Amino acid sequence: MRLFTSIYDEKEYFDSIDYLYNLIEGKNTEFITNLIFIQLVISLEVFIERLSKPLKKEYKNFCMNTLPSRIKIEHCKEIIKSLNDKLYSSIEAHKKDCETLFLDLSKIWSDKSRTHKVKLNFDLKFRSGKHGDAEIIKIFEKLGINNIFKEMKIKNKEGSLIYMDEFIDAQLFIQELVEKRNLAIHQGVKLSSQFSVKEVGSKIYVLKEILKEINKILDKHLNGLYFKKALMNLSNIQPSISNNKYFSNACYACI
Repeated sequence: MRLFTSIYDEKEYFDSIDYLYNLIEGKNTEFITNLIFIQLVISLEVFIERLSKPLKKEYKNFCMNTLPSRIKIEHCKEIIKSLNDKLYSSIEAHKKDCETLFLDLSKIWSDKSRTHKVKLNFDLKFRSGKHGDAEIIKIFEKLGINNIFKEMKIKNKEGSLIYMDEFIDAQLFIQELVEKRNLAIHQGVKLSSQFSVKEVGSKIYVLKEILKEINKILDKHLNGLYFKKALMNLSNIQPSISNNKYFSNACYACI
């Protein structure tokens, strides 16, 4: 299954950036270079936040016991917030709503989670004023993915002094990108004095690859859940078959 890889439209996030890059050697190099760095960070954040919708749609296919604990915790956090609001306003007025929410919580962590499905309530949003690698790590931890950058493999095609290794460190790249974006916005630093036209083009290329890697990681994440779901269904039918490692490997290959 390659859901996120197949629905991803690079032009949606990079058309305007590629257009600006084609103008970079004109009269407004300083302005356009700064604008490209700002737009790169915007594109990254918009891309990540838009992942919530297709993820929630896919998660509807799973019972709660199939989902990682972290996803269930994030969902429960939203339930608890809703409960607090209702309990502090008027218990009597929201009595039925509270009963429903408490029942939902109990089903998520009890044996009923084997058959219990819910409409998950969480978003992959950046907190106000928060940007960069640390925030991105926290966002994907909500899905049970620990440090998404460690799973990324982006070939270094430039072989520049900055990236001498075979693979680019995506986390360091995002750190630098956000740092330069902040300098451009808050201090008015002219980034064209720090980067050549070719180096700006390299930044665009690397971010494009990072977004592709995120799609691949999410596809792998979903495939793992479907694999787990398949094994659980098999265990209900014939435990001896689902425990056979050769059969399990064959099932995973077919997902």
